[in-house]
Order: sequence, then structure tokens, then C-alpha cells
Amino acid sequence: MEARKSGPPSKACTLSDSHWTRVWLNINAITWSTDCWYYNLGITFNNVTMQYENSPGVDVRPIDFGGLSGIDYLDYALGYPITVTGYFAPLIADLEEVGYKAGVDLFGAPFDWRLADQPDMYAQLKELMENASRANGGRKVHIVAHSYGNIQTSLFLKTVPKAWVDQYFGSFISVAAPWSGAPKALRAIISGDDFGMDMGGWFSLVDPLRVRTIARQAGGLIILVPGT
Repeated sequence: MEARKSGPPSKACTLSDSHWTRVWLNINAITWSTDCWYYNLGITFNNVTMQYENSPGVDVRPIDFGGLSGIDYLDYALGYPITVTGYFAPLIADLEEVGYKAGVDLFGAPFDWRLADQPDMYAQLKELMENASRANGGRKVHIVAHSYGNIQTSLFLKTVPKAWVDQYFGSFISVAAPWSGAPKALRAIISGDDFGMDMGGWFSLVDPLRVRTIARQAGGLIILVPGT
């Protein structure tokens, strides 16, 4: 995800007013601008409006929806991917090797993992799938989803009519889906979690307790608690 400063009041000290800056995952910001990184990634639920809200003065959005730079690697430095943060990169490389082309018949659909229901993203995904199908002679679209992405895919499919599914949807390839919930999400909410960014057992890039503060307000983690 990336963020930008939307105006005062703001403590978004690493963000410019107009330029989007990667906040998830930004190893440099985590290491050298720690307080700002947590602030910029923060989210709260407004009990009056019944809406999730970013930290005051911050806009957050997924990186490169429809493209691949939001799902291939989690972090870049000076325009180059940081290899250890590889995510879908190996799968993308394999697909490109057999003929798939980015922006032609290969697309990415990153989303804000802090949120539960995401109607805006569902509308974007619907349009992306329609355009992809039309650009490829009416072929149906196949979705490969990982982890929480499977939950979001399932929720998305409930928002479209059967006739639309029959026309545009080919298959759903589910990888590591937390259909029964994820104990890791419960741990993050109760005691915090470092999201696997522990460096050899003696140092972690993130503070589990500060992650817990975000997790307790993030509907995307709460929905993954087993039994919810």
C-alpha cells in the first residue's frame, strides 16, 4: 500500500502533500522513521459514521491496481525490487515464461488488508475483469488468490449476479486460504505479532505491541479471527 498527506492536522512526517509513498512494506521507513510509519499505516473505526478511517491527514490506497508492482514484491529501493520481499514475483515470472503478458492477460488486484468489506475494490475488480475479458476475445478470467485474498474474492463474488459470473468468471485458484480463520490474526489482536519480520530471533523490524494497536482496529484482521 502507499500513502500521501491529505492535509492538516497531520503527523504524516514522511509524506509529501501530493506524492504517493509506499508504506507497506517500507523497510527504510520502518527502520528510520518508525513512529511515522505506524502513524501512516494506522486505522480506526468511527462509531458515529460506522466507517473505517485512516490516521488524520493521511490517504492510503493499494499500489498499482491492475498492474503487478503492488503484488510482485512488498518493497522497492531506488526503483528496484528488494529480493527478500518477493511475494507473487516467482509466479509472475513463471506465467510470463509461458507467454502471459502484464497488462494484456496478466493483472494484479492488491487491496487494503486493514479493511473487511471493500465495495470500492469490488467495483474496481469487476471493471478490471470485464476489460480483461473483452481485450482477450471474451475469454473468461481466472483468479489466483493468496491468504486473505481468498476471503475477499469470496466476498466479491457475492456482489455480482450469476449471469455476470457465467460470462466473465473462469475459475478461482485458492492458495493458503484461511477459510476457518487464522490463529495468527487472533494473536496479533491479543498480544501483537511481528508478521514474520523477526531477524533470526534476536531482532524484529516491527514492534508486536504497536502492531497490536493497529490490529485491534483493523476489520481485515478481526474478520480472520476463528469463529467470527
